[in-house]
Amino acid sequence: MKRIFLKTLTLVLILLAFSATDTLAQSYKPRPYKKVKTKETKMKEPRAVVKAKREQEKNQKKLKKEERKAIADGKKRHFQIQPASVKERMKQNEKEIALREKNRQKNIKKASRAAAKKYKQ
Repeated sequence: MKRIFLKTLTLVLILLAFSATDTLAQSYKPRPYKKVKTKETKMKEPRAVVKAKREQEKNQKKLKKEERKAIADGKKRHFQIQPASVKERMKQNEKEIALREKNRQKNIKKASRAAAKKYKQ
């Protein structure tokens, strides 16, 4: 009789121990902290300021365009006043410069590709 009683008692105690730990583990859930969302506010500028900035950008684009045109015209004029032998040499130099630049760009791309593969994780 004592053996049966001891066996059932130990079995009940074991079941209670496991069931208590399971229920405690399930019931405790740490609450995550709420993330505070901050909204960025934009300061609206007065219309006159916006208009003045737009006009300024427009004028800068116009000046850059005129500058590029003046440089191109200067190059053309400089080229036209040269003798024929110098013109040929200038054309050849331009071709060589373009070829060197193309090769340089190829080498840069090739090197950066290898570096990207090397440091890619």
